[in-house]
Amino acid sequence: MPDIRYLFVHTAAADIPDVDAAVIDRWHRARGWAGIGYHYVILDDRHGSKADGTVEAGRAESRTGAHVRGVNARSLGICCAGHGDRRSLTSAQTAALIALLVRLAKRHDVPAANILGHREVNRLVERDVLSPRYRTSKSCPGALIDMDAIRHAVEIARSHPGALVEAIRRIDGAATELGEARPAWQAFRDRAEIRALTD
Repeated sequence: MPDIRYLFVHTAAADIPDVDAAVIDRWHRARGWAGIGYHYVILDDRHGSKADGTVEAGRAESRTGAHVRGVNARSLGICCAGHGDRRSLTSAQTAALIALLVRLAKRHDVPAANILGHREVNRLVERDVLSPRYRTSKSCPGALIDMDAIRHAVEIARSHPGALVEAIRRIDGAATELGEARPAWQAFRDRAEIRALTD
């Protein structure tokens, strides 16, 4: 198993429907890569047959990713469907991303400060952790993705896991009042990583 020190968040930079791990795998193979470069993909609300916030496995965690030059061997890559310069993550994507980051950070003992958006690899360059040749001009995961807020949410969920569980249980208790959002909530609630938090 690689020595994982960083978790990197990406978006697919594709403002189109039906993006999932299989689609990204095809894109990456077309570039001559050995399959999908990300370890996880989180779907959005524009997939025709899969629920918003669904987490799909990509490249096995035991295999080096292909998502951030210079730190692939020391990181896991999570890609959210969509384009973060044009559209924010959906609520279900955000919740799934935070739950996944909490789980991965705990498993690999990664501090919240080492959860980075792709563009934040430049912080590692500035701190002389990486060579300047690894600097990126990419905005990934996008200008509309607030990585500080994501890190903060992960810190809260790690230090106060009961608060996240309590929030989920309160929404469950008010599920009859969710109206049209109820099916989306139920699909989110039924995902394995959310059940693992509350069971």
